[in-house]
Amino acid sequence: MANEKVYGKGFYGKLPRQGAPDYVLGTLNIKVEDAITFLKENANSSGYVNFDILKQKKDENALSLVLNTYEPKSNGSN
Repeated sequence: MANEKVYGKGFYGKLPRQGAPDYVLGTLNIKVEDAITFLKENANSSGYVNFDILKQKKDENALSLVLNTYEPKSNGSN
């Protein structure tokens, strides 16, 4: 499937806890070994890994990082 979502392995996000200050957007927990492996396997040609941050359907307080593989089309005028 061309549009299959690839979730970031080793990354776990949550919306802000109740009572958190307004400037807290959420929390991100990273399992280092899993995340490093995922990052190395999915780096683009510029060395970046881009994610979209999505709310999970099954847990309204949880967030998922989904690999964003969008690359603008080259117009050939380089």
